[in-house]
Amino acid sequence: MNQTTDNPLPAGPWHVVVHPAIPLWLIIFGMIIAVGLIVFLYFAQRGSAPAWAIVPLTLLRVALILLLGFILLQPSFQWINTQHMPGTLWLLLDRSKSMSFTDPQALPEERLRWACSLGYIPDSLWSDEFDRDLAQLNILRQLLQQQQDAVQNIPLAADNASRQKQIDSAVNALTQWRQKLGDLTDELSGRQGARMVNNDLASLDQDTGALIDAIRQSGGAGLLSFSALLAGVDGAMRDLNDAAEAADQQFLSVHQSDPVVVDALNRVSAMSRSQLALEMLQNSQKQSLASVIAQNRVQVVSFAGGATSFPIPNNANANEILSSALSANGDSTNIASAFSTVAQAQTTPEPARVILISDGRQNVGDDPEPIARLLAADGIDTFTICIGSDRSPPSVQIDAVDAPQWVYKDQTVNATVAIHMQELMGRPITVQLLRDDKPIDRQVTFSDSDDDVKSVQFSDNPGDVGVYHYEVRVEPPQGVADQEPIEREFMVAVRRDKLQVLLVENQPRWEYQYLINYLSRNSRIHLQAVLENPAPVQGVQLPAPVQASPDNPSYMAQVLPQGNAGWGAYDLIILGDVGPDSINDADQQAIVYAVAQKGAALVLLSGQNAMPQAYNAQPLSDLIPVRLDQAWPPDILEQQDDQGFVPAITVEGAASDLAQFGANSTQNEALWAGMSRWYSHSAYTTARDNANVIWSLGGGNSPDQQAAGDEENIQEDKSQALLTEMNVGAGRVLYLASDELWRLRYVAGENVFDDFWAQVVRWCSGNDLPAGGKFVRFGTDKDTYTYGDPVHVAARVLGDNLLPLSGLTFQVTATPSGAATIETQATSAPMLASNSGPGFYSGTLSGLPPGHYSIRLQGGGVDQRLRADPTAAAQQLTIQINPQPDLESLDPSSDPADMLRLASAGGGLMMPGAFANQLASLMPPLERTLDIPQETGFFVNMNSEFTHLLHILFLAIFVFLITAEWAIRKIAGMV
Repeated sequence: MNQTTDNPLPAGPWHVVVHPAIPLWLIIFGMIIAVGLIVFLYFAQRGSAPAWAIVPLTLLRVALILLLGFILLQPSFQWINTQHMPGTLWLLLDRSKSMSFTDPQALPEERLRWACSLGYIPDSLWSDEFDRDLAQLNILRQLLQQQQDAVQNIPLAADNASRQKQIDSAVNALTQWRQKLGDLTDELSGRQGARMVNNDLASLDQDTGALIDAIRQSGGAGLLSFSALLAGVDGAMRDLNDAAEAADQQFLSVHQSDPVVVDALNRVSAMSRSQLALEMLQNSQKQSLASVIAQNRVQVVSFAGGATSFPIPNNANANEILSSALSANGDSTNIASAFSTVAQAQTTPEPARVILISDGRQNVGDDPEPIARLLAADGIDTFTICIGSDRSPPSVQIDAVDAPQWVYKDQTVNATVAIHMQELMGRPITVQLLRDDKPIDRQVTFSDSDDDVKSVQFSDNPGDVGVYHYEVRVEPPQGVADQEPIEREFMVAVRRDKLQVLLVENQPRWEYQYLINYLSRNSRIHLQAVLENPAPVQGVQLPAPVQASPDNPSYMAQVLPQGNAGWGAYDLIILGDVGPDSINDADQQAIVYAVAQKGAALVLLSGQNAMPQAYNAQPLSDLIPVRLDQAWPPDILEQQDDQGFVPAITVEGAASDLAQFGANSTQNEALWAGMSRWYSHSAYTTARDNANVIWSLGGGNSPDQQAAGDEENIQEDKSQALLTEMNVGAGRVLYLASDELWRLRYVAGENVFDDFWAQVVRWCSGNDLPAGGKFVRFGTDKDTYTYGDPVHVAARVLGDNLLPLSGLTFQVTATPSGAATIETQATSAPMLASNSGPGFYSGTLSGLPPGHYSIRLQGGGVDQRLRADPTAAAQQLTIQINPQPDLESLDPSSDPADMLRLASAGGGLMMPGAFANQLASLMPPLERTLDIPQETGFFVNMNSEFTHLLHILFLAIFVFLITAEWAIRKIAGMV
């Protein structure tokens, strides 16, 4: 299967070169003198020695001189050695769980294309010509996109020569592309049903010619023509796709009872993605991927959450190796790990190519695109083959559950469940509500489209005081891949007392009028509203002043509460544009007590007259979340009021309920995107260091800030705070730096004003933990967790005088439901003093396995206070730990768009799996021919065997000449 490097063989003529040890003229001069001396010696010895000895001796002496000259000249032999270096074909194979899916949602046309590609339907029965032509046009479209990217670089050339070279290259590439387009046009010419496509291609041919001329004349000026040409190709692809689908549907209709076709379609339907990929790689048709593999040295990278690399050895059974590499058993997909393996292993400059075979749905790891670009820069192109249908399979899931965190005794719990259904139009979906594992209600809903979200309403009256655990359960219909019920849990606390709310305003502003109506109608709230300066009505007698109190049956009051007891009776205090002339020092100190010591929530609504600027250096200033020593300059503030601003969610506020107005993230983003412009805000918008900014004046919408990091965004938001929250002691404060909250009445067709104040009520009640009673309250940050998530527990402990108790030592325990003994199976964590204020504690439970758990407080006398408190109806909580989600099943459809993105970044092409063989002709064998100069001689390449042979030959000749001279002289009697 694999190629190996050829043995080095000399090619071309041999050359002899010399490397004189001393200057050449000196060697020639010395040899001439030596030869002259030999001639002189010859004539001198003629009279004293026989002629038969003098001649051989003279020749031997000349030979020795020549041998010495040979050494001094240091001759060597040079030639060219031609080597063929094979490249590496990197085959990246996806073995994640999603590759085991069978794609029941695939259309019959998709199955037909696979059946034809794998040879299950012979060409004599159906040649699927339109489908193959569509694949070819898809390739041409991607090649054209690559050419556009190349033309974009022409204006950036350093000099005219480089620019002209790029222009010539682009013209040649487009000319070849035009020829391929002409071949496709000839293929479609005269075919029934292709008339519109032929017209498209003929127009594309003319546009391509015009584009070539434009590039010749002006280089990069052809970019606009490129865009038009790409749009034309897209139109041709749509028309050709329509023709291909029509032809496929006609064939399927005619052969719906043909046993060959029926059997082929059934075979494909039963095959998983990995089986289809394996069949595709084993298909031995001419110009198939199997032939590409056979012609190259192959390195396989099998990946799921991680990657494993191994070669396919020579003469190995490739089918077994490929089958093992495609075994779909991984629980996640990390394509980047496969590309990283290639980048780390490809350290030599040998030719290489990457073929990625996957459904393209990555769910863990980094983006592989940067690595694909780096490989392409080194000449390693990436081709991608997308396996599986990109249609969404039938699925149902719970998008969101909107339910109150608490209600009062005998009050109804209303829950709204958003059910998301895909590819289930007209099919019944059963949704069930359970309370403490007991069925409460069951409803059936239907999807009106292939992708629909329906709201299902449930109501329940849990009855007595306590904490109740609800569960929404959806039974998946037949045809959904995952038949396990979809569940979502939530918890509701039933309280004995209503939420006490005090609203204080100076004048009847719009917000005041609205809040009177909104809060007075809420059955969970007991409202007291004090208006300092009501509008006089002629002829109407003012009622006798009534002090605001939880005992006042009417929501109207005329006198503010008095002292710590009066103000401390309220859970939520809302102060509008009212100044210190109405809220005196004593009242302000009482408000500070109610918030910091009693845990009340305070909402401050800024105005034009007093709030917040009038409270500078007043007792209430410590509760204001913005700095009163930093204000907008009057001229800039006036300019800001003229231009207006659009409220925006901040980095800190992204996770806050006060920024959530929609039933899900998509709806919430749409509402914020449709937010209208506001035209008034307070001069004081610089948040304190310990405050959190939920909304900003819209600075986060600027391009500069979007490009900045989170830290820079947070600092920008701190100076442009629109909605700010801050913890103060046991309570919390919320500040709105604008009096135009009324603009939330209509946002993208929705009344967001109602949603905002509903979230404010939840924000306030969130300070009151669901479990426990008068002295000890505790709760978790949520009811349902995913395995691996930490469970955060918060508690508030008060003494008999209802003042916070600090310095206690106790712990939180989690016991599995049904555990035999608490002591042996409980998981514990210490409860430590919290920065939320005096008397607040927090702890974190980690590592809880999936299951249901009871949450209790133990030690430090806290558990005793709970047992002794008659108001503590719930002395424990129940939470659920779910297994980690199956990432591979969250979205089982393939992702051809992402596979195309990788191929484009890697300088290659992408094809659907059914047409993968179309890429074979674009993948010639990976081979690099190298002409390597070779040299050998007496003093070069000392490791060469030829050099060793020359040394031995020289020694033999030298010994022979010396020995011969001595023998002749001996015989002649000259020694």
